[in-house]
Amino acid sequence: MSGRQSSRHSKTGFTLIELLVVIAIVATLVALLLPAVQRARESARRTQCKSNLKQIGLALQNYHDTHSIFPPALINSGDYANTNFYSFSLNHTGWTMLLPHLDQAPLYGQFDFDIASGPSQRAAAPPVIGAPPQVPTSTILNMLLCPSDESPRLYTSNGKASEYRVTNAAPSNYVFAGGRNGEDAQIYSVYANLRVVLPNGLSVRYLSAFGNNGAARMVDLTDGASNTILVGESVKTHSYTNDWTPIWGQGKHAGIYGRVVAEPVGSVNYFNNQRYRINEPYGSTGAVTNPANAQLPYAWVFSSKHAGGAHFVKGDGSVVFLSQNIDWIIFNYLNYIADNQVVGEF
Repeated sequence: MSGRQSSRHSKTGFTLIELLVVIAIVATLVALLLPAVQRARESARRTQCKSNLKQIGLALQNYHDTHSIFPPALINSGDYANTNFYSFSLNHTGWTMLLPHLDQAPLYGQFDFDIASGPSQRAAAPPVIGAPPQVPTSTILNMLLCPSDESPRLYTSNGKASEYRVTNAAPSNYVFAGGRNGEDAQIYSVYANLRVVLPNGLSVRYLSAFGNNGAARMVDLTDGASNTILVGESVKTHSYTNDWTPIWGQGKHAGIYGRVVAEPVGSVNYFNNQRYRINEPYGSTGAVTNPANAQLPYAWVFSSKHAGGAHFVKGDGSVVFLSQNIDWIIFNYLNYIADNQVVGEF
C-alpha cells in the first residue's frame, strides 16, 4: 500500500527550471514571430492603400471621360485674395467632384454647390457664401484614408490663420499634384505658362495637372500620361500644426495639394526647398523653429507612413510606389505635365 502511494506521489509537475525554460522558449518564439506579424499587417495596409489609389485613378479617368477634363482641386478658394476672377468664395474641392465616381453619389447629392463647403478665408478675399461647413464634409471616407496612418478623426481649426479654418472636417491621406504652384493663392490659368529653372539649369514649365478653378485635360499631358503624377499620399500630422492636415471636403490653404519647389543650385531658396522631397523631415532643411516637430514633413510634402516612399496615381490610372530617394529633378519632371523631358520607366 505504501509503495503504491509512494509511486503516485512521485508523479510531480514541471520543475521551476523546466518552467523557466518553457517560458524562455515561448518568449523567443513570440519575439521572432511579432516582427513577421507586423510586417504582414503593414503589407496588408500597403495593399489597401494602393487599392484606394487605384479607385481614385479610375474615378479620375471616369470623370475625364464624362467632362473631358480633370476636376479642379479647388473651386473659388477663400484663400485667393483677389476679386478679379470670382466675387465669392466656395471652398469646394476636387474630391467632392469625384464622389459620384467613387460610389458616393448619395453623399454628392447632399451638397449645395451654391454655398461654401468650408469657412476658410484669407483677409481681403472674396466673401464666403452661406454658413459653412456643409454637413457632408464631416463624413469619414475610408477610400480616402491610408490604413497605415493614425486613426481618423474630425478636425476643427481656428488657429494659425483664417485661410486654414475648417470645422468638423473629415481628413484625407491623398492630395492632388499641384506642381510648383500647387496652392490656392492663384488660379490655374494664371501660371499655366510660367517657367522655373531647375537645379540642373534647365528652364521648364512647372504646370501640374491640378489647380484652383482649373485642371488639365488628357491631351495636356504632353509628357505622357504614364510619366505624369496626378495624386499622391500625404500624412495627417505635419510639422508645426494640424492646421495643415489634408481634408477632403472643405477647401483651405494647405492639405489639398502636394508640391514640388525646385530652385537652381546656389539660389537663396535652393537649400530650403529640399523640404519638398518625399517624406522629407522639415527639420532637415535647417528652417524649422519647433524642434519637437522637426522630423515631421512640411505641409505641402508628399509623404506616407510606409517605409521608404509613398504611393502615387499616374495619368494613365495606374499606381506606383516611388522611393523617397528618387532623383529630385526626375521627381519634378513627374509632377509637371508639359516639361518636354523624357523620364522613361519609373
